[in-house]
Amino acid sequence: MKRSLFALVALLGVLTARADDPALVPLQLSICPPVQLMQEDTDIIGLKLNLPYGYNRSVRGFDLGVVGGAENCEAIQINLFNIVPGRARGLSGGLINLMGSCEGVQVGTFNFIEEDLVGMQVGTLNVARKVTGVQIGLVNYCDELWGMQFGLANIAGDAPLPFTVLVNASF
Repeated sequence: MKRSLFALVALLGVLTARADDPALVPLQLSICPPVQLMQEDTDIIGLKLNLPYGYNRSVRGFDLGVVGGAENCEAIQINLFNIVPGRARGLSGGLINLMGSCEGVQVGTFNFIEEDLVGMQVGTLNVARKVTGVQIGLVNYCDELWGMQFGLANIAGDAPLPFTVLVNASF
């Protein structure tokens, strides 16, 4: 089963990569940059395995391992630590998720988005500058909220009630 899934992901990456762009590759295996199959400025379309740490310019597909990093990411990320200073789209699951901006879902113990979230954060501590969507956690924080927060402490700077317990909403 694992071999079949790996073969499918690799094949999808090969089929979707543009032949005229050698910087697009379907597989990345990394121990720690620069000890990885492809250089950091490579775009990965397919599967990226971080054993324990990998970083690339962009990732589309699956990003799996201990510490996963990419400037931009359109993927399912499952790592202990996910680091995307640019834009993340998709699902990020890990102990700590650090993103520049996010369209999708973050699930983790600590979720931090420097700029905008369009989607959902689920975790112990959720932080974003602007939230369009939902935050679910023990502590939720944002400067601007268009959506809902569910948690023990909900802080939204521009909401009618900037601090609430259990539920906060602003539309």
